[in-house]
Amino acid sequence: MPVKNAMPFLDAAIASIVEQSFADFELVIGDDGSSDGSTERLHDWARRDARIRLLERTTSGGPVGSSNWVANAALAPIVARMDADDIMLPRRLERQFALLDARPDVVLVGTVFDAIDGKGRLTRRSGSRAVDARNAPPIAHGSIMYRKAAFDQVGGYAAGTDYFEDTDLYYRIVAAGTLMVLTEPLYRYRFSERSARLNIPVARLQHAYAKRRADRPLPPEADTDDDLRPETLRAVGSLRLWSGGRPGVLRDLLRSRALGWNMNAARTIAWAMWGAVSPATLRASIRLVDGLRARARRRDSGNANMVEWCPRVAPGGGSPAAAALSEQVHRSVGAGDSEPTCLVPENAPLPTAFDEGSRPLDRHAGDRADLDHLDLALGNQFARLRPPNPCHAASLLDPHR
Repeated sequence: MPVKNAMPFLDAAIASIVEQSFADFELVIGDDGSSDGSTERLHDWARRDARIRLLERTTSGGPVGSSNWVANAALAPIVARMDADDIMLPRRLERQFALLDARPDVVLVGTVFDAIDGKGRLTRRSGSRAVDARNAPPIAHGSIMYRKAAFDQVGGYAAGTDYFEDTDLYYRIVAAGTLMVLTEPLYRYRFSERSARLNIPVARLQHAYAKRRADRPLPPEADTDDDLRPETLRAVGSLRLWSGGRPGVLRDLLRSRALGWNMNAARTIAWAMWGAVSPATLRASIRLVDGLRARARRRDSGNANMVEWCPRVAPGGGSPAAAALSEQVHRSVGAGDSEPTCLVPENAPLPTAFDEGSRPLDRHAGDRADLDHLDLALGNQFARLRPPNPCHAASLLDPHR
């Protein structure tokens, strides 16, 4: 768990870890140059729980550097990540470890998540986003558990992928095995005014997100607010909205030279205007739509408790590391296949039995991971990749691919 100025949410995050039903783990925490009292609080936790191993440094390594720092310190073959301002539900580790133990082919598993605000109040429930080959998996970065060997095999978090290192990792790690999504929300992701994302220039975020697009050339970093893309503004506005405020992007939207005039632009402007006038009713309407979509998803999937995610990867798309591995993701499908067939609900019961003494479990979290999956939480479409790169389904009952 990398930590960078995580107060006042740090205690709740660590408490949710040490109180897990699965207790056989080492918690590796990396203090990445905190200056808000997090360091002292971490020392207190380390004195109280012998499972905590604390690493410290005075210079921050950034999202990728800090994530690799703690991941490389892990000694166990299974690693769970956690964000320093979020909360995991009590059976998260148990359920994820049981799946990895039962499925040797699975190299990474994440869970869908509910959103909470700065006071810990539930503000948005999961389930409205489908697991779709065109999009990044709808999981929180802090919710993932993976095999350390597979993580090392693909080179860990890739340099140059700050603010989308999680999605880049997902696209690369499927070269090593199966990525599963648990549809039970075992994680709570926090939106708050203290979020690190709100302190990062929007133009910098736009440039980072654009680097992951496979269907358009990389644009230069925006020089002025007039160069900000509508999707970037909507993503940032959504962060502000679910943090309890107004989107605050209407003026920038109307000035954007990339806005265009079409139905999507009209919807975005209407959303921004609604959020400026009455953010509370906008949030309520979105929650209503989320609920209807979630009900439809459950009906269509037969209440599947897990789904395999298998992306379409564009040649040369995303980061250089992802592009280099894209050919490895092709699995045993016919040459004429053009659609992935791996998005098949896994309806068998989620395994719950495991050997408590079998293997220790490391946890890792990132206080900046909220930056990493902005598109997942807010629903923008930066992760959409178009060309076919199918892989075929793996069944819970037949783990041999």
